[in-house]
Amino acid sequence: MNSSIDLTGIGKPALLEVSDLEARYGHARVLTSITFSVAPGEAVVLLGRNGAGKSTALKAIMGLEVELQGRILLDGRQVGGLATHHIARAGAGYVPEDRRIFAGLSVAENLAVGRQPARDGHAWSEAEIWTLFPPLQAIADRRAGHLSGGEQQMLAIARTLMGNPRLLLLDEPSEGLAPVILARIAEAVATLKARGIGLVVSEQNLGFVRTFADRVLILETGTVRFAGTLAELDADPSLVTRFLSV
Repeated sequence: MNSSIDLTGIGKPALLEVSDLEARYGHARVLTSITFSVAPGEAVVLLGRNGAGKSTALKAIMGLEVELQGRILLDGRQVGGLATHHIARAGAGYVPEDRRIFAGLSVAENLAVGRQPARDGHAWSEAEIWTLFPPLQAIADRRAGHLSGGEQQMLAIARTLMGNPRLLLLDEPSEGLAPVILARIAEAVATLKARGIGLVVSEQNLGFVRTFADRVLILETGTVRFAGTLAELDADPSLVTRFLSV
């Protein structure tokens, strides 16, 4: 597939191309023929109930835990099947649902652990992180294990940014967080988009993603049931009832 072809619907070449992706845990197939793309500065949201396959899709992109078939191209390079650290070096960053911060280290030390050499002439600095997430600066010396859930989520995203990713994968970032924190994270996502970072966000909370989603895919039992813009989704309210309502 020619990576110069616009697959994104927003007039830009694709940063990430996922084609006919299937993923398994052992003999259990979780994803079936998933195809989508992400451009620089675009946010694509995978929506669905628990067990729909959203998190598995992110793990497959990052080379974690699953067996996969299909093609995953990052900047035109086939990364599907590579080891996770090679995919990270190619420009992908991943924030898992459980955050996996280092509880015994301070906020600043967590950032230091995540720091990687500059990519494309830029490396994230602590000063830029404090601008993106101002609450973290005041608690820079606090142990991460003593942070609130919202503070831990901001730290998990910040630590991943220290690796200078071009593509950022966020798994269920709104889970269990207060509205004020959700608003701050949504603002941060908008800032990252403006800087040209592509995002794939796994979510159940449609309200949370409305401020930043460019396109959405609804997954059910590992299959795409809808792909389009929020306006197209809103034009058919039955889709939300069928695939997203609890």
